[in-house]
This record gives sequence, structure tokens and C-alpha cells, in this order.
Amino acid sequence: MFGPALIGLAASLVLALSGIDLQIADRVIALQGGHWSLAQHPILELGLHQLGKKASAAAWVAVLALFAYTCAEPRIKHWRRPLGYLALSVLTATVAVSLVKKFSGVDCPWDLARYGGSQPYTGLLRSIAMLKPRGGCFPAGHASAGYAWVALYFFFGATLPRFRWAGLAAGVLAGLAFGIAQQFRGAHFASHDAMTFAICWLVAWVAFRAAGLPWLPASPGKALGASA
Repeated sequence: MFGPALIGLAASLVLALSGIDLQIADRVIALQGGHWSLAQHPILELGLHQLGKKASAAAWVAVLALFAYTCAEPRIKHWRRPLGYLALSVLTATVAVSLVKKFSGVDCPWDLARYGGSQPYTGLLRSIAMLKPRGGCFPAGHASAGYAWVALYFFFGATLPRFRWAGLAAGVLAGLAFGIAQQFRGAHFASHDAMTFAICWLVAWVAFRAAGLPWLPASPGKALGASA
């Protein structure tokens, strides 16, 4: 279960340290005519950025409301801990990414002189070591609004195991959509998104272990609360 977090971490370091980050960004900005012409595009900015973030927040509020309802309705109390896990994991993952962003000191592509900004490119590890007061673009905050929902994989694994892969796909696809949109806007490098995935998966896995939830076999008809 820890493997995906390691893969995300390794991918982030490879992308950043090998220069692949820059190669991808070079191609992305070249497609836009040499500047971030899509930065304010309605689909990317209003749709995937602003509305996407609100949709993720609304989904979290819905989970929290369902959790509260299980506290008032004894007949569905067996859903209380899984829903509590899901709400806590999603919240913790997004907060964890925000905290790392706050202290990383890593610039966004659109801030770099290479792409029309004013800051020199100093590289991932050097930027973190310098503890710069500016930056704050690593890892990718908006992608966490999607990747935090990889916790659905564990939630369904403990409740309705036949849906666990669908839950994982939902979190990964949302994270990819939000992350790629931000890359096209010039807000992040690919390594930023890979690190966000790593943090979100790690939080989801640790929270699942801490919650003490069962991992149900993916057999037909098997579900939380089902009679043996």
C-alpha cells in the first residue's frame, strides 16, 4: 500500500532533477505562442480551477454531512467510521500539501525569467534548501483537491470493495485534470503534481491504518455490514 507514495516521490525527483520538468514546460508554453496565453482561459481558470476547487469542497461537505447523519441514525452507524475516515483523510491531505507549499520556496513556472517572469530558475532541491520567502508553488495545491480523493480507494475497500478501483480512478483522474490544467496555465511543473499525489496517497494510507478499518475481499455481494 505504501508503494504508490514512493512512486510519486521518485517521479517528482526524476522530473525535477533530470530537467524533464523544463522540457515539458518548454513545449507547453511553445504551444501557446511563447507566453501563458491560457492562464486566464475560462475552461482552465473558471472551470477546472475555481469551479473544480468548489466541487471538491462541496463533495467534502457532503461526506461530512453524511457522517453527521450516521451519528443521529443508529441503523446506519456502521458507516460512521468509514465516512469519518474519508472526511478526515481528504482534509488532512489538502492541509498537508498546503503546509509544504508554504515553506518550500519553489517558484511557479510563470514566475521564472525563462518563461517571461523575473526570477531565476534555481532547481527544486536548491530552492528548498535556500528557504526563500517567495515561491510557494511546490507541491501543487490545486491538484490536491483531486488527488486527496484517492482516499476513496481505501473507503470502498472497507465498505463496498467492488467499487474500490472506481474510487481510485476518480481521485487520480480528478488530480490529473486539475494538475494538467495548472501546468497549461503556467502555475506548476509536472514534478509538483507528482509530489502532491505522493503526499495524498501517504495521508490516505496512514489515516486508513490509524482508523482500524477492515479491508474487505472483492467478492460479489460483500459489503460493510453484510451478514456472513
